[in-house]
Amino acid sequence: MRIRFGRADRWWFEFSFNTASEESTCCSKRCAEHKTKSCAVRARDESRQTSTCHDATGAPGALAQSHASPSERAAQMSIGTFWEEHWLPTLEVSAGSRYEYRCGMAYLGEVFAQQALCDMTPQDLQRELLAIAPGSRRRRALKTLRASLNTALRWGLIDKSPLEGIKVPVGIGASRSAEPYSAEELKGLIKAFEGHVGEACVTLMVYCGLRKEEALGLDWADLQLERGEVRIRRAWTLDAGRPLLKVPKTPESERVVFIFGKGLRRLRALARASGNGSSCGAGPVWPGRHEGRVRPDAASRAFRSVVLGAGLRYAPLSRLRHAYATLALASGVDVAVVSHSLGHAQTSTTVNRYVRPLSEARRKAARIYSRALG
Repeated sequence: MRIRFGRADRWWFEFSFNTASEESTCCSKRCAEHKTKSCAVRARDESRQTSTCHDATGAPGALAQSHASPSERAAQMSIGTFWEEHWLPTLEVSAGSRYEYRCGMAYLGEVFAQQALCDMTPQDLQRELLAIAPGSRRRRALKTLRASLNTALRWGLIDKSPLEGIKVPVGIGASRSAEPYSAEELKGLIKAFEGHVGEACVTLMVYCGLRKEEALGLDWADLQLERGEVRIRRAWTLDAGRPLLKVPKTPESERVVFIFGKGLRRLRALARASGNGSSCGAGPVWPGRHEGRVRPDAASRAFRSVVLGAGLRYAPLSRLRHAYATLALASGVDVAVVSHSLGHAQTSTTVNRYVRPLSEARRKAARIYSRALG
């Protein structure tokens, strides 16, 4: 009820109060609303607690609430169920790594995914992995198995990882087994790309040892051609089949590399021809139709077409980086400098994965040894 005091055209003040019946009605409404709200909040909190519940091993959700023993937990689910419902949802990895894991799961097959988690033996895993073609597929499958089984072991679902004690030769694919380009082959390759839309990108990969994704992610604004500097800040890569511009692979990959000599002169000429001037403006170094850039897989196909069309020996575009590491070390450059230029966190990565002696170097070593024997 509301009461006003004053004249008709101007109220001095007013006050309102509830009668006993109105007060009773309002209290009933407030109690009902409070009860409804409290039930909703309680249900929400319980659902959150259930979804985020972890036991001492870090197992989430229903696994943490289960009072069964580790063997009983593992007997109740297949490896595929563990992958899809428990392991993958808890991973805090990039979309690219998640895609790699899903590929590894697909290579292992649906029949293997239906096997119970506790029934896996080292013999079964070795047989399944050997049935996959050596190279990238077997590496992905092994990576998926190792990561998922380590998580199952940490959560207490299994007592011991079946991968322990077995050795599966991963092997290398044809692309990684190819001989690195020699200096003469690189010169012919650069000449074959003269006038091509991807000439600047290939030149940077040859002279700076960039990853393919790093070179494709470069804009002309990232090149300070007056000082011969190239700043690596992003990578143009495929994420589940879609082109995506993201940060480089590792923190060490965000770096500044240098280019001089004929490569720098050629880049300056390309910058002037593209209308950007010697200081370079904006725009991708290798333009294309996807957000102004060429797709990484399209760049690889174009590289293959140009190389084979010129009658040169073909090795994948990524092998230009291997050639840079091999030739730089053969020329006497310190391994720490080469490792930093490649964006590696450890020099062992440079030596173990990116350096392979050229055929001529191996012949020279054989001659030296033969002369030592007389």
